[in-house]
Amino acid sequence: MVRRNDISKRSKYQVPSHDPADPKFDSKRYWRGPVWLIVNYMIADGLARAGEKETADKIISSSIDLIKVSGFAEYYDPINGDPCGGGRFTWTAAMVLEFLLLD
Repeated sequence: MVRRNDISKRSKYQVPSHDPADPKFDSKRYWRGPVWLIVNYMIADGLARAGEKETADKIISSSIDLIKVSGFAEYYDPINGDPCGGGRFTWTAAMVLEFLLLD
């Protein structure tokens, strides 16, 4: 049985879109591992609404760290934070505003 925090221990940045321990994990391939801030927002919002504020805050903090390190990319490598896909994505910028409202 995989516990909910196990995946968070296998990557520097949260939330990877695929478990880094899985052989099919690819940190830069769509939906095989990268972090997407639009998805992070939905996860953090749901967790906060469910009373899991501490976990939601960790996701928000990790997301903000990605912006500080790599700018407003389309998505990010969860292991090293490298920006991936297109640059200067407005949905990523919008998610930062939403994260600040959740915090």
